[in-house]
Order: sequence, then structure tokens, then C-alpha cells
Amino acid sequence: MPLADNPLRKGEFFSNEFDSNISLKRKASSSPIHMSGSSSTTSANTMGTFGGDDYDSRTEHSNSTMDSDDESDEDMEIDAKEAAAQFKEIGNKFYAKKKYSEAEKLYTQALTSDPTNATYFNNRAATRLMLARYDDAISDCNQAIELDSRYLKAYIRLGDIQLLLGKLELALKAYQFAAVVEPMNSKVEQKKSEVKRYQAVLKQCQALFDKYRTDQGHNHNGSNSIGSRAAISRALKSGILHLEKLLKACPSSLEITILYLQLLVEAGELQKATKVSSTLFLMKGARQNTKALYARARALLLGGNLDMAVKHLRQAMQNDPDTKICRALFKRIRSIQKVKEEGNNYFKARQYQAAIVEYTKCLNLDPHRQQDIATFMSKTIANRALCYMKLGNYNQALQDCSAAIEMDPKYIKALMRRADIYKSLASNNASGIDQQDAQEYVKKGMADLNSAKDLLKSSGQSTSDIDRTLKEFSTLLKQLSRKDYYRILGVNRNATQPQIKKGYRKAALKWHPDRHATKSEKEQKKAENMFKLVGEAFGILSDEKKRRMYDQGMDAEQIEQGGMGMGGHGHGHGGHPGGIDPSVLFEMFMGGGMGGMGGSRRGSRGAQFHFG
Repeated sequence: MPLADNPLRKGEFFSNEFDSNISLKRKASSSPIHMSGSSSTTSANTMGTFGGDDYDSRTEHSNSTMDSDDESDEDMEIDAKEAAAQFKEIGNKFYAKKKYSEAEKLYTQALTSDPTNATYFNNRAATRLMLARYDDAISDCNQAIELDSRYLKAYIRLGDIQLLLGKLELALKAYQFAAVVEPMNSKVEQKKSEVKRYQAVLKQCQALFDKYRTDQGHNHNGSNSIGSRAAISRALKSGILHLEKLLKACPSSLEITILYLQLLVEAGELQKATKVSSTLFLMKGARQNTKALYARARALLLGGNLDMAVKHLRQAMQNDPDTKICRALFKRIRSIQKVKEEGNNYFKARQYQAAIVEYTKCLNLDPHRQQDIATFMSKTIANRALCYMKLGNYNQALQDCSAAIEMDPKYIKALMRRADIYKSLASNNASGIDQQDAQEYVKKGMADLNSAKDLLKSSGQSTSDIDRTLKEFSTLLKQLSRKDYYRILGVNRNATQPQIKKGYRKAALKWHPDRHATKSEKEQKKAENMFKLVGEAFGILSDEKKRRMYDQGMDAEQIEQGGMGMGGHGHGHGGHPGGIDPSVLFEMFMGGGMGGMGGSRRGSRGAQFHFG
């Protein structure tokens, strides 16, 4: 390399912190150096001190014997190698300070001066590794090995880069060559063992995904066995943990990241899948990789973003027109979107029964409950639940909401909707639900609201609406803790007197003890108690004054005291709440012989009726 063209003379690549410390040594003549017929004087300020102890003798020899304007070939070679060594030493200083771009430039200049030095290639590979220029780093390692087939560090570095990229087979091969160079090297043996372990983990996780993937017609997540679903969930989470550890060793592996994302989708880990999906698309080659586009489309689908999933699948099909798996998912999404949209249009038009039909068609398009579309389908089921609510079919609505929550436990809207259903069932006195069951419904609704509240809080959202709803549930629970005469008669709180009489007739016939005479003692006791409560309820609600006091929150004893509080006066008409013996009331109300009943009751029960 001609000295006049040597960037080292121009002070290139040096930062100010190193300028004052540069001292380049060179065996050369002190006379001006002429290149290609022109002269170029080397400045002492630029070159520093040259030659050391032999400088003077070399100068004297030059003055007496140099007849040519050109340096000898031997001197030029020595000068280039020494310059390269200086570039390498300064590059090392930049590398130590983590200034990798500057270090790479200096190592490159060293190689320009001395392209036969394997160390310079290995050093530049280290900087390119830190700059995430993996292909260039691998090329440098191979160049170093080509120059020196027994260069241990180059083999190790090559293996480390391949491991970083998740190319485990190539990494192992590099370490195996290193072991040939130095058979007893414990560091190399450890690296070989680690790669073999990583290969086994990757193989197991791939087999796990192949076994439990739901995107190719498998029905693993649709299993009716809760234990089976739990076992699958545990297996998937175990695989995810193993891949997370593997990715710490292979953080730049596109292949392993794709597999990791696929397992996250199968496990329904939406938050992690969304994050990994974004990271994946920043990796080199991901946008041109069909598997990467497919995995990202499934992650978007898991998040309910069908439009973006379709966009990614279109890109994958453009890149690879023969991809069957992307085309199949594309068709599935498009058909589901079309049917769901029909259901939404019917719902907006308040044609709830027609909307139910379309939502059901949409759900039938996913017979295997594929995990990637679980979020979308859970919303479809929740929409159908709302249609059932609009039609007053609360039991079916409850079933649908529970199914939606099972598919997506973090579905806040479904949790709140199910709580509303529980409240409606508990408040509907004509539903046939007894008071104790109504209390349980309220408690379940409050549990759903608290779950929704926790999810909102964890995502930083306001919980004020849920707090208000929880207060309403708490008030309802208090109301249900006392005797609910309206529920006992199966009528609403705004029932008219004819409705109250009709409710009494129905409830009294239902719970009359003679109807339960052949049942167990426990059932007979319950019927007798309920029959008394039916009479008590009618005695209060059929009297408008007593009914007003009851609606104000007074209990039967207070009402019998005229609303003046409880005392020791007992209840009127034989001490029965409501003012009359329920058996006598029944006989009076039924006219003594309705419904094919006859005969008489013994003892204090009064007349006895026989039901045919």
C-alpha cells in the first residue's frame, strides 16, 4: 500500500482522545518518498516517531546508497504490516469502549493493509456481531478459518454467531471443529453440550406444537374433558417456558421466535403474543418469510383483528402463491367475517331471532374451537347472548355468556353481561327461582363484576361504572335477605290485585301439603313451610295498607303491629303472620271444593283436600 495513500498518515478514523497517543513506528528512509514520479514528504507531526534505535543508521545508509525514487518491495511489505498492526491496536481500544462502528472501520483498514492476517478478520467479526451484522460476521469468521485452519477463536466465534441465530446444527459443527483443534478445551466441550441440549428442547417444543395445534382441523382445545384441556394448557405453558429460556441463548433466531409465537397463540396468551408478534416483524427476513407472516396473522386473529390478519395472509400469498396453509386460513377468516356481519346487521335492525341464526352459523364455521380465533368467537357468542337477553331468554343468554368467558377469561364485556343476566334472573319473581337461588345469582354477579373491575384496574381504566353497579347488587342482596312475598307468589312488584290473587292460587296449589304426601319427609317439610309462606304473602300483599308497609321495608311482625315496631302482642287471628291460618285461607279462597278436592283435614290444619 503506497504510504501517500495510507489513511493513517491523514489521521483518519481517530477520535481526539487518541490523537495525542498515536506513535507509528516504521523502518523507512528519512528522505522524501517519491510515488509515481511525484514526491510526497512525510510529516513528523503526522507520523510520530519512527525507527527507534536503528533510525539513524537506516538514515545514513539511505543517504549513501539510495539511487531509486521507490522503496524496496521488502520495506513496503514491512511498512504495510506495521501500519495494519497499528490500526488493529487502535481498533481494539475503540472496541473496549463499545464504539463498534469505529472499531470496525479500523479493522477493515488493517485488513486493507494486511489481508492475510486471520486475527484481523476475527476481530472485525466481533465488531460486526455487536452491530448485528451477522452475515458479515460469519463471512469474516470463515475468512479467518480459511487463512488459519487451526484458529480456535475463529471456530468458537463462528459457533457463537450461529447459536445467536438459532442455527443449532451449524453452531454445533463449528464447536466440533474447535474441539478437533484443541480436544481438551473444557469451554468448547461445554458449548457443545449446551447446543445438544438446545436441539433436544427445540425438537420437543416443535413436537408439542404439532400435537396440539388447532389450525389444521385438530380438536384438542374443543375437548369436552376439563382435565384434558387443563393438561393441554399445562403442556403448552411448559413449552413456552422452555422456548423463553432458549431464546435467551438464541435471541436473533427467526425460526425459534415463530415457534414461540405459535405456542403463545395456542395457549391463548394474547398479551405476550401481541408483543412477540410486533418483535418478530422487526427481525431480518420476517416480512418475506411465509411462516412468519402466517404466525403473525394468527396472533392478530387471536386479538380479534381480522382485517389485519387478512392483510398479512395476502402478503404471504403474494410472496408464496403455493402456500396452502395461508390460503386456507384466509378463506376461513373471510367466510366468518361475512356471516358475522350479517348477524350484526340483523341485530341493528332489532331482528334478534334472525341475528341469532346468523351468529349460530358463524359459530358453526369453527367446529373445532380453533384457538387463534377464540377471541373473535367469544365476541360472537356474547353477541348471541345479548340477542337472547333482548328476547327474554335469560337461561340461554347465561349459557352463552359462560361459554364466551370460558373461551376468553379476560373478556370484560362478557363478565359484565353475565352479571346483568344474574341480576335479571334474581329480580324476576315470576322466573320460578326461589329466594335462596336468587341470592346465589346476585353473589355470582358480584363476583363477575369484581373480576371485571380487577381487569380494568390492571389496564389502567376507570372502574366508576362497575362501582355503581356493585352498589345496586349489594342493595338487591339485602332485599333478598328478607322474605320476598312477591317472589313467593311469583309476581312482580308492580303486580295488580288480580295478578296477586292469580299468583296465590298457583302457588298454593303447587305447595299444598297433600300434593307432597307421598314424598320424603324433607320434601314434605319444605312443602308445608312454603304453603305457610304462600298464605302469609297473600295476607300481606292483598291488603294495600300492609303492602305499602312491606314495600317500605317492614317485616311481617312490624306490619301486624301496625308499623309501630315489634312487641309481645302476638299476631292476630291465631298468631299467623298475614292475619289468617293458611289452611283456612286456602279453603276460603278455593270455595271449599275446587280442583276436585273434598273431605276434611284433621286437627288444627282444618279442612283436608285430596288432589287427583
